[in-house]
Amino acid sequence: MLDSPPRTNTLSSDNLSIGFEHMTLNGQAVLFSEMIPGPSLVDKFHNWYDTHHIPVRMACDGFVSAQRYSRQGDGGFLAVYEMDDIGVLTSDAYKVIKNKPSEKTAWMLTNVRGSSRYLGGETSVKPPVSTATDALMDAPMLYAVLFNIPA
Repeated sequence: MLDSPPRTNTLSSDNLSIGFEHMTLNGQAVLFSEMIPGPSLVDKFHNWYDTHHIPVRMACDGFVSAQRYSRQGDGGFLAVYEMDDIGVLTSDAYKVIKNKPSEKTAWMLTNVRGSSRYLGGETSVKPPVSTATDALMDAPMLYAVLFNIPA
């Protein structure tokens, strides 16, 4: 389970009282990116992520929001990027970001462990009625379940 500080809600109770099919979400795809910096790199990692890595991606057309979480127990961190759609990651603008990282990014990516990425397109939205004033991505805790369905 991952912790994040509380964020401002982006959906009102009016949106949810109409019904789930009328909710407005920020994007239709998510990118999960996990990394584990060594203990001596944690402060540098946070500074790089917050002042460089996220702002560069948020400046790319199609990125809608970014949230960061700390994983309990092992020092790992998760970033969740919400995007307009999965195609954002094949855009020319994103290819430049991904294939020509800055010196800071190249250094950090070679000095963290446990890097993994997961990509998903939205298939449905089913928030509990009790979260009438909370947006799905604005919860202080994130419980993500990823699985593959065998062919």
